[in-house]
Amino acid sequence: MLFFEMPGAWSALIKGEKLYWWAFLILIFTDDFCYYWFHRISHVSRFLWCIHEVHHSSKQYNLTVFLRASFLDYVPQGLFYIPLFLLGFKLEDIFFQMAINFTYQFWLHTKYTGRIYLLENIFNTASHHRVHHAKNIQYLDKNYGGIFIIWDILFKTFEREKEKVEYGVLHDIKTDNVFKLNFEAFKIMFQDINKAKGIKNKFLYFVYVPGWSHDGRTKTTKQLQKEYYNNKI
Repeated sequence: MLFFEMPGAWSALIKGEKLYWWAFLILIFTDDFCYYWFHRISHVSRFLWCIHEVHHSSKQYNLTVFLRASFLDYVPQGLFYIPLFLLGFKLEDIFFQMAINFTYQFWLHTKYTGRIYLLENIFNTASHHRVHHAKNIQYLDKNYGGIFIIWDILFKTFEREKEKVEYGVLHDIKTDNVFKLNFEAFKIMFQDINKAKGIKNKFLYFVYVPGWSHDGRTKTTKQLQKEYYNNKI
């Protein structure tokens, strides 16, 4: 059951129907809000990180990284956009706005675009996204926004580019085999699950943050960042 019925946005533009500017604004911002949470949870749930890690695994940073994605990359994403459907947006408008958000992110994957100071407090920029792709401890799990950076500022996941960025993931997968690249993280996760004692620990390896271990032998991003900032004092 839908909570509301929104007028057409992009679909209305294509069909020549009456346009409502507020419908466009709501769609653009709510779509990006849903993307933010999909992207953020993809970093803090190990199962989803096993999928998303492929996009972060490159040590190079250029426009081709935009297309570097897991075979499974978009399978769980649709679940995070159900609120848009419940708000009453047409499926064609939701899919079209998702495509616009996705296309916007193409230009973010470059080392050669500098700071854009007038826009950086509102929009996601190449500088912000370089931070997102960094494996520097202070940059981990930052800047999840798609088109906008306002969600990161609001929910305190924002970090400006300051120190030189090192690209990739903490535990690099050294392979050019596309199948190993896609499934090696899953293999390691299931090895950890198999070693864990008790149903609870096994389940937590599946859903809890990457780096968590039941015996403390590995560290999460928050633990690594806490050590990093304590050592800087």
